[in-house]
Amino acid sequence: MELEVAWQRLSAAGHQHLFDHWEARPADARRKMEDSLRSMADAALELVRLLGVDGSPVTEARPRPPEGSRSTGVTPAPVWVPAGGERETLRATGEERLRLGACACLTVAGGQGTRLGASGPKGVFPISPLRRASLFQLFAEKLLAAKRRYGAAIPWLVMTSPLNHDETVAFFERNAHFGLPSNDVTFFPQGMNPVFDDVGRLALAVDGGLLLSPDGHGGVLKALRAACAQRLEERAIRHIFYGQVDNPLLTFPDPMFLGAHLESESQLSTKVIARRSADERMGVACLRDGVPHIVEYTDIDSELASARDDSGNLRLAFGSIAAHIMDVPALFDWESDLPLHTARKEADILTVNEQGVQIERSMVIKYERFVFDAIPNARGAIFFGCDRDEEFAPLKNQSGDDSIETCQQGQSNKFRAWCEQIGIAVSTQDARGAPVVLEVSPLFADSAPELKARLHNTVTRIDESRLFA
Repeated sequence: MELEVAWQRLSAAGHQHLFDHWEARPADARRKMEDSLRSMADAALELVRLLGVDGSPVTEARPRPPEGSRSTGVTPAPVWVPAGGERETLRATGEERLRLGACACLTVAGGQGTRLGASGPKGVFPISPLRRASLFQLFAEKLLAAKRRYGAAIPWLVMTSPLNHDETVAFFERNAHFGLPSNDVTFFPQGMNPVFDDVGRLALAVDGGLLLSPDGHGGVLKALRAACAQRLEERAIRHIFYGQVDNPLLTFPDPMFLGAHLESESQLSTKVIARRSADERMGVACLRDGVPHIVEYTDIDSELASARDDSGNLRLAFGSIAAHIMDVPALFDWESDLPLHTARKEADILTVNEQGVQIERSMVIKYERFVFDAIPNARGAIFFGCDRDEEFAPLKNQSGDDSIETCQQGQSNKFRAWCEQIGIAVSTQDARGAPVVLEVSPLFADSAPELKARLHNTVTRIDESRLFA
């Protein structure tokens, strides 16, 4: 947008403060604002249009039932948990589709490692129990193993953020894309949204430009369309596996999950696990007026989240692990229907007045979209139950819950369970009294049966930490 037009339109929309005391600002700050207007004026005006007079988004998701009937319209969602021979039937169906080369994998990797006590993209964090392989390396190995297994390329789409895009690309280049062909890996940054101050005005960043924040994982639909739609069409990609970079246990790709997706003729399928407690920090699977939804844990009514049935079990028993299969091109139809969510956080902002410019710590309002809000608009959406110990050990914190320690322990526990399933006894401690830690590279085996086939009954007991690679 031309600078003068942007200036006029934002001023008319009530954001004249962006330009007050213009000549008194440092030259660098004026240049930053001009850069922001060139690149972000349209996005800022669109957000302003969507905001209500009270500063709340007109389209904000409202999961709480009406006052006076706190459980109205919200019921437990059906969850497909396959068993016995059904598992193998679904797996075979999914494998057939993978062999056709009709699938891609998408990793949301816009986060930084700050909460882990590290700098740089979260995906470069070394997290496997013994090798200390990075999150990116583990996912790359899963895709390389799948390519060998199914005899078809599985393109990898990696959504970065403007904050870590260049570092992420450089990391892959330094590691030769971990053995994947470079033309099978596509990087694209997610979008950014302007941030508002606590009275509903567009906020200034400390450098003088508009304060921005990532537009949420729901922004993947818009970013994917802009960066990859043509490429997906050229390669005849019909299904995309979606997952977040911070969960190294995720089966990626998952033929059984794909088989269920195909069998149900779903456009968007979601993996869920049994919730450990009413306050577990995960989106809750439910039906709202009979329609499948995931409601973010921060949005759901606490009474609903903790309600129990006659047996004492949580009524809303399942939560999302942020793993989906989405059909192409249906996913591009959902982009405009995703509601806005708000997050109020503290941030440093620039204020401008008669005394000049100064930096203040203040409460700001960030707006983002969530990809799971597309579920109600998808045909045949299903929730697919999986095992927590097999599929979920997220890496979010330096210590405590969902930490480096719990993530590595979760990986080791999974591989221990594999060994025990195939008749290998595993000691809890080695001869020195240290815990026995196990790691199985995705390039060696992706399941207990494959581990058994690879070992040919040559291992019957493990008494010390061991890597299978």
